[in-house]
Amino acid sequence: APAPAVVDAVQSPAFLTRGNVTRPLQPGQNLRNGDLISTGEGAKAYLKLAEGSMVKLGASAKINFYSSGTRPDTFYRGALDVLTGAFRFTTGLLARTRQRDVRIRVGTATVGIRGTDVWGRSTAEKDLVCLIEGHVQVRHPSLDDAVDMSEAMTFFVADKGAAPAPVAPVDPAQLKEWASETD
Repeated sequence: APAPAVVDAVQSPAFLTRGNVTRPLQPGQNLRNGDLISTGEGAKAYLKLAEGSMVKLGASAKINFYSSGTRPDTFYRGALDVLTGAFRFTTGLLARTRQRDVRIRVGTATVGIRGTDVWGRSTAEKDLVCLIEGHVQVRHPSLDDAVDMSEAMTFFVADKGAAPAPVAPVDPAQLKEWASETD
């Protein structure tokens, strides 16, 4: 079976921790269920999921990668737990035709991906998710129902320990600044 994800590109320093072993992250490395990927100051890493989507990590990011199965020709199921830092999830043209169930937890918020382009960040102060295009559902512990985001160029933000603010439009200049953290 193909690997659930592979490292596409790395700007060092970046590391892969599998079990109790940490080693430098390198292009071409296969990722497995439970791997921890971390980037250092000024680093970035691009991960290609088996179904064709790209995950870009910014500097000082730390994520746990999970995959409960890969059948990239028909269905992909996986999750990313963004512990700190910025990420961007982008579905490629080919991947848009495939079914997926990808969940991304950004601090306290959980994003359900439905073929889209989304950027987010988790810090000690707040969790943020910006929908660039497509459709996502965001769950937060303080809300009974998921927040449905289908309008492009909108964002969800929740200060730690507080209820989220209403979804609001994002200024293109602000998105450009955020995207520079991962691109």
